[in-house]
Amino acid sequence: MNKARQKRNFKTPIFIALLFFIFFSSISFLRNKYGSHRHQKAENASKRFHFSGNKKDSVINPLPILWKYKNGDNKFWASINYNDTGWIKVHPSLDFKEANENAFKGICWFRCYFKTDSTLINKISALELEHLGASEIYLDGKLIGAFGKVSSSLLYEKPKRPSKVLLITIPDNKPHLIAIRYSNHSFLSYHAKFNTNQVGINISFIPNGADALESINLFDNTLLGFIILFGFFITLSFVHLLIYLFYRKQVQNLYYSLFVFMYSLLALSPYLFSKITIPFIYLTMQQYVIVIFVLFFISLVACLHSLFKPKFWKGFFAGFVVLGLVLIFNSYLKLMGLIEGSLIFALILFAIIESVRSVISGMRKNYQGAGIIGAGVLTFFIFISVLTIDAVIYQTLTFEAITFYVIFLVFIAIISIPLSMSIYLARNFARTNIHLEEKLIEVQNLSAKSIAQEKEKQLLLENQNTTLEKQVSERTYEIREQKKLIEEKNKDIIDSINYARRIQAAMLPDEKQFKKIFADSFILYQPRDIVSGDFYYAAELGKNKLIIAADCTGHGVPGALMSMVGCNIINKLTHENKISDPKTILETLHIELRHALKQNLQDSMNRDGMDVAVVLMTNEEIIYAAANRPLIYFDKENFLHELKPTKTPIGGSHNQTVSIEQHRIMKSQVSQIYLFSDGFADQFGGPQGKKLMVSKFKLWLMQISALSVENQFQFLTKNFQEWKQNSEQVDDVMVIGIKV
Repeated sequence: MNKARQKRNFKTPIFIALLFFIFFSSISFLRNKYGSHRHQKAENASKRFHFSGNKKDSVINPLPILWKYKNGDNKFWASINYNDTGWIKVHPSLDFKEANENAFKGICWFRCYFKTDSTLINKISALELEHLGASEIYLDGKLIGAFGKVSSSLLYEKPKRPSKVLLITIPDNKPHLIAIRYSNHSFLSYHAKFNTNQVGINISFIPNGADALESINLFDNTLLGFIILFGFFITLSFVHLLIYLFYRKQVQNLYYSLFVFMYSLLALSPYLFSKITIPFIYLTMQQYVIVIFVLFFISLVACLHSLFKPKFWKGFFAGFVVLGLVLIFNSYLKLMGLIEGSLIFALILFAIIESVRSVISGMRKNYQGAGIIGAGVLTFFIFISVLTIDAVIYQTLTFEAITFYVIFLVFIAIISIPLSMSIYLARNFARTNIHLEEKLIEVQNLSAKSIAQEKEKQLLLENQNTTLEKQVSERTYEIREQKKLIEEKNKDIIDSINYARRIQAAMLPDEKQFKKIFADSFILYQPRDIVSGDFYYAAELGKNKLIIAADCTGHGVPGALMSMVGCNIINKLTHENKISDPKTILETLHIELRHALKQNLQDSMNRDGMDVAVVLMTNEEIIYAAANRPLIYFDKENFLHELKPTKTPIGGSHNQTVSIEQHRIMKSQVSQIYLFSDGFADQFGGPQGKKLMVSKFKLWLMQISALSVENQFQFLTKNFQEWKQNSEQVDDVMVIGIKV
């Protein structure tokens, strides 16, 4: 039921994002349809420009909409007397479709004749250009400005975005010629990488040059304000990042730091866009801005979710991130064309809804400061909504309106989210101080009471000292007598365990017997508590040799008792029942051990068992089967191999029977084998007090595989002690190495 509910909760934000996408796609369609109707009005309106002084005065834009155009390059085409009758007419912006239709080869000329209004004679006007190539501008055959280096070859072309206006003075109202030599050899790569549609030049006529310079100065001052905002926000981001690093429980500080950092990058972007003149970098930055834009809203929503945790916030946040990733991928791959605008609007609307929902959730849960932060966030989004609606649906923004909106929006942002967070933190700080002051008074009162009680205790202690000294003396005598008794009993226990060790050792193959069966071998055997839960068994069964290594549940006396039970059963299976097959030994040992420990009874609480590895060596092959204990062997080329055991213990209260996997390897391929319990690899020690781990154990085996068995034994014993140092041994240790 819970899984179905979580799955449904995760699908909900995806469904909402899809609704937003469809809704804004419809807006995008209507906007484009309505925009095409308004486009003609905009062109007609663009024919008139207004002076800033008297709003009633107006002049006609002298530049035509369509210019003469010709592919190729010839400096004579700048002459006013050149006959351009055969040239075609195009809009100088020369979109990508027109460029292909007119077989644009990377360099061309634009020409237009114009006559100025009488009000502009001998007055300073200006030309403002925007392009992604390089240009030279000629007025009546004279070069008046250049942006970049125009060339008929891509190797020598130096494209440059225009960074200033060109001031011109028209002496009379006779026809004059503007000729532009233009090259853009990268238009195909720009279109492929950035989906740019403009190939040519956007050119605007500004009747009042002084107003143009004043606007540029105003814009530069505005950019200075953006730089100041960048410094402010980047500092705020750094402060909250430090707060998070020092106190990581409040992860909202990390999200808020990321949010303000993205905010600082957005504040810096207008300055960068205005100063970058290299087209490729300019277009690349346009793509990166969408990533900053998406992370800006994702980090804000993450911060609010971490603060107020509204219902199903994980699912909604996942949907929000998916929507952001779709927008980023679409901005790079351009898969959905005009729908990109709809994706942006869906992201903004989703962020607004999640922010409002988070704040409302915080208010319902009576979170302190929810109202303060909510007011800041909602104020911020209200102005984003106003700007978005005005820009997208009504399309009424002018440059002056955009500047006003941007400045006003930034101002609102400064006094909304950052200010609300500051108020929130200040309020928490004040409440914390008040709470600390109250606790301090409480502590002072308690301290006074404690001092009074302490004085009473001192009086009581002074009266009780004599009595206590007498009682201590009597108690000390009793403790000494008890200590003697405990020492005697402890000695008896240790003596019994030492005797048990001799019994256990008698059951294990002694060194001479083991060396008789496996001449070139060693056994590293170190019990943790005198007796061991690890045991080994070796026997010659006809022409075959059997070696068994087992790790019983527990260690010390309990483990030793288990090892004796296991050893007796194995001895019975191999000598009385004549079983030598490793798989059969383990499966039968499981049944016999459960029977011996009465684990087959329904009310049995015994869960003891053992991990066992069995290896049978014949003349031709090595047969291996194991429960939870691997086999490591080296081949003739001295490469390490590991055979995995069956993941099941022998004995215990699980299945009545077990099925053990058996491995066979040719004896001629093996140089030596290693069987071991887990005590060696589980030992804590080293410089950092960590486990030795199987990986390090294997590394040591690779280092010693070429040595004699005596040197291998000395190496492992010495390195184990150096690793363990003063740490307590955690388990019984057993390592058996046999050269084949």
